[in-house]
Amino acid sequence: MSHRKHRALGLAAAWSASLGVALTLVVGSPAVASEAHLGANTVATGGASTALPKDNSAITGSPGAMALVERYDGMGFGSIGPASALRYGLSAMDSRTGSVAFGIAYRRGQVNLPITDADLPGWIEPGTEPTNKEFTHDLTVALGAPIADRKLSVGVNGTFLWWKRERRGQGFSGNADLGIAAAPHELFSAALTGRNLLFMLDDEDMPLAGVLGLRVGSVDTVHGLVDVEVAEGSGLTLRAGVDGSAGPSRMRAGYAWDGVLEQHQVSWGLGIENEAGAFEYAMRVPLTNNDRGVGGLLHTISVRVYPPPLEPEMPR
Repeated sequence: MSHRKHRALGLAAAWSASLGVALTLVVGSPAVASEAHLGANTVATGGASTALPKDNSAITGSPGAMALVERYDGMGFGSIGPASALRYGLSAMDSRTGSVAFGIAYRRGQVNLPITDADLPGWIEPGTEPTNKEFTHDLTVALGAPIADRKLSVGVNGTFLWWKRERRGQGFSGNADLGIAAAPHELFSAALTGRNLLFMLDDEDMPLAGVLGLRVGSVDTVHGLVDVEVAEGSGLTLRAGVDGSAGPSRMRAGYAWDGVLEQHQVSWGLGIENEAGAFEYAMRVPLTNNDRGVGGLLHTISVRVYPPPLEPEMPR
């Protein structure tokens, strides 16, 4: 299940009255499925998001950053791309109501996997091509705790994945990540996440991985992002990008080197954002391997919603 290096993360949630409505459409290839849970803003910056203090990608990818900022946030996503890949889901975040930040996310996925020797059917009807479809549902729940007036934050998440393969039946797996983040100044934040700390899967283990993320600049104007990931038995993965604003408009660009796929990727994106939410688009282009061309593009359209703080009840 090497395709599941995408971290079986994508995700969904119902969040009481503060959830609002959100939808993100992601269209992409399995080669970049490891970031399929990200919105267009982080896809456009090459997938770099570990040190972002205000993004729902923290639920599944950087739980240590969840409690750095008080906020309500809702987002959804879906994907369609090569290998008949289809993914969609929802996520919600509340780091304002209580002393502990809470996030929940869900994703459903469908993909036509490459057929291995173990997947070969006993016979094939002449003139037809065999398929190897897999269907997945995964749910992630995350908690984060602020420290030192939100200058520091620690967090943990847990993911449950149910999968059904056309040629291997069905099963389930689980995983957990642990993270810590710091934002000593509004122009700088850093986060460190340990991934795949508790991975249970029927026929393959995910390697332990560590991700260091840095952000420099203002989230509201211009900032740069860098993620460096090292996985057990795999190569180094680097993601970097820049995000800038011109009034309500957002402009983004990014680059990534995927050490597992040995693939270079470039990306760009545009968006419109205000205090109520954001509408965004991003495209990522693989530059190496067999994913080059129109069929290998990743397109992302995002709609995010930022519910306002709940007004305190006035005394009678």
